[in-house]
Amino acid sequence: SPPRREKAASWLGNVRLRRSKPDVWNKIGSLRRSQELVHFAVTCSETQYGESLVVVGNTAELGNMDAAKGAKLYTTPESFPLWRGAAHLPLGRFKYRYAIVQDWGNTEREREHFADHVHRRVMVFPPRLGHAVLLATDLDGTLIGNQSATGHFFTEWWRNYRARGSKLVYNTGRPLASAMKLIESKQIRVPNALVCCE
Repeated sequence: SPPRREKAASWLGNVRLRRSKPDVWNKIGSLRRSQELVHFAVTCSETQYGESLVVVGNTAELGNMDAAKGAKLYTTPESFPLWRGAAHLPLGRFKYRYAIVQDWGNTEREREHFADHVHRRVMVFPPRLGHAVLLATDLDGTLIGNQSATGHFFTEWWRNYRARGSKLVYNTGRPLASAMKLIESKQIRVPNALVCCE
């Protein structure tokens, strides 16, 4: 049920929510990207009096998929059916869903109805640094090998590091021609320096 207005206002002020487009109950969304304090928001009008929403996921901070231990979401009479909350998560990629729980006893009543193999996903990045860095990385099995993860890396690099003057170095056992082929085919971005085996 919606909390009292003054309690909700205090909570929202403490966490300083920064929101992208909210999730929608029972509708799978795109990958959510965040830093350690992950902000969740979902529109759900399925709750009844005495019920709330929680986020459950495959990490201890989200209850290891146990709704009784999930991260609580909050709403107000003015913002309902929009529910919001935040949780500190470790770095990595995690699965999550929303669940309706009864406030008395925190008992789960209903969880989002997706197929067993379908989950919402969130990727947690390290905090932004306030200064430039030099990053030297291998290629095979490190920077390439997972196209989706590679794309997320370069998005984060260009958005939060390169703009501050950070430098990127590829250090690979590949011959020069092989490494250049990856760059020219745009599988990886152009680095500031390239170290090869020849």
